[in-house]
Amino acid sequence: SLTAQTLKNQAELDVAKHIQTTVLPNIFPAFPDKLEFNIYASMETAKDVGGDFYDFFLIDDNHLSFVIADVSGKGIPAALFMMTARTLLKNLTMTSQSIEEIMNKANRSLCENNNTNMFVTAWLGILTLDSGKLEFINAGHNPPLIKSYFGDYKYLQNSSFHRNIMLGIMEDASYQKNCILLKPYDILYFYTDGVTEAMNEEMNLFGDERLKLCLDAVEYNNPQNIIRSIKENIMTFVGKAEQFDDITMMVLQYQANTISFQNNITVEQIQDIHQQIEILLELNNYPKNLIYRVLIAIDEIYSNIVYYSQAQHVIIHYLINENQIIISFEDDGIYYNPLNSQIPPIHTSVKERKIGGLGIYLVKEIMDKVTYTYQNGKNIFIIQKERNEDYV
Repeated sequence: SLTAQTLKNQAELDVAKHIQTTVLPNIFPAFPDKLEFNIYASMETAKDVGGDFYDFFLIDDNHLSFVIADVSGKGIPAALFMMTARTLLKNLTMTSQSIEEIMNKANRSLCENNNTNMFVTAWLGILTLDSGKLEFINAGHNPPLIKSYFGDYKYLQNSSFHRNIMLGIMEDASYQKNCILLKPYDILYFYTDGVTEAMNEEMNLFGDERLKLCLDAVEYNNPQNIIRSIKENIMTFVGKAEQFDDITMMVLQYQANTISFQNNITVEQIQDIHQQIEILLELNNYPKNLIYRVLIAIDEIYSNIVYYSQAQHVIIHYLINENQIIISFEDDGIYYNPLNSQIPPIHTSVKERKIGGLGIYLVKEIMDKVTYTYQNGKNIFIIQKERNEDYV
């Protein structure tokens, strides 16, 4: 009898695991034609399967929706509730007018006939690809961490943003959204409590602080590598202890609008770059004199890549809104940091002045911030300009 019951329990767990894993997106790269972002996710189910899930999909060509969630309970009931919550959120996202409406309607539906008193924590975001605008609602979920390209990870603290009640508990709950602006190369790391509550043989938790330290120590910050690194850290920490909860992670890297050139890199391509960026600058009402200077900076940087880098592939990411201009140049050429070039003695005569350095000096004068790094075999040069009263 005990053997039969054990087999029955195992069969139920296998069904729950099948439900949980087969409905989630697991083909990567998920959107090979979309260069504005990169997303990756994974889930390691526990022996007693929980109700974790993640999802991501394009609402239209300019909006990406993504969610990570954790259902209370274990086994088949949690798996079924997970499927209901996931389907609701996706269908409502594709048909609703606002992110608040999505969560309000999903909550009311999950509260109906909820005799088991189950609930789900969820973090839902909608990203506008061409501007970096991210609207999100946190319904009782762990706060994600965000990293700018040259900074460390920071928690999107609950004290700084609206944190709403879990879905499925209070039918008349009203959900409030938050909004932030992502910049090129910004990274968002999402997780369920199976990560921070992973426990070792001494009954110690992996914890929030250890998670941040491990993220800051990741050498190559692409989504897949980040998740692989955190998995390895958790496995090392836990040792031989049993996994009690699902471990689910999702990483989104925002790459903004993109121009890509492959193989035959030429200076004539500058005109294509000009056309796209100049239109956005004009649409955001930047003055002509500033537009002219930004285009000069682009000419100098791209010409350097063409003539000196030996690059076969160049990607330009750009984010332009009414407040700022950020443009990054990423190439697979030989390592070269143009910022190491000495500032030329501009007050000397042309005959006495050495060749080189003047273009980068000009870029530094035009832009507010100029940075360089070499990562993953790529030269990455980023320029930034804030709107100010100097240009009217």
